[in-house]
Amino acid sequence: LVHAIHPAVEAARALPGDLLDNAIRVNARQVADKLRTSPVVLETLVRERGLQVRPAVYHFDTGEVEWLPTD
Repeated sequence: LVHAIHPAVEAARALPGDLLDNAIRVNARQVADKLRTSPVVLETLVRERGLQVRPAVYHFDTGEVEWLPTD
């Protein structure tokens, strides 16, 4: 698990602000990008059927889901 999150943490180090918050957001975007393009079934649904895969952060303290912008 740590190995999978490491690229997001490294990318977040270059961003201003809180490292943990930035790493969470970068990881959410990276996972959404992988889901959008990696599995053949999802890639086909995204391309041909308009399926949207969007990054989001779930805030445990408030129960809020924060939808992140896609790049």
